[in-house]
Amino acid sequence: MVYAKKFFSDVSLVEISKGDYKKEFVEYELNVTSTLKTPTNFYNFLEGLNQYSSIVQADFPIHLEATKESITSIFKIKVYDTNVTH
Repeated sequence: MVYAKKFFSDVSLVEISKGDYKKEFVEYELNVTSTLKTPTNFYNFLEGLNQYSSIVQADFPIHLEATKESITSIFKIKVYDTNVTH
């Protein structure tokens, strides 16, 4: 969440599922709803996911809707983290 706030002015992460993935990883699926000023922030966010310590996958569809003041984005991400209980 802290990472996402670097790029989005309003961000909500909601966990929609959590499950074991081949017992070596835990998979978290998150709904992301955010507000941003320019599309560049969104693409910088995606680019920065490569530096994240866990494996992160942004899923399609990615919904972007522009108003005069901002852009709202809605998309899902999956985070694969090491399963420490394995």
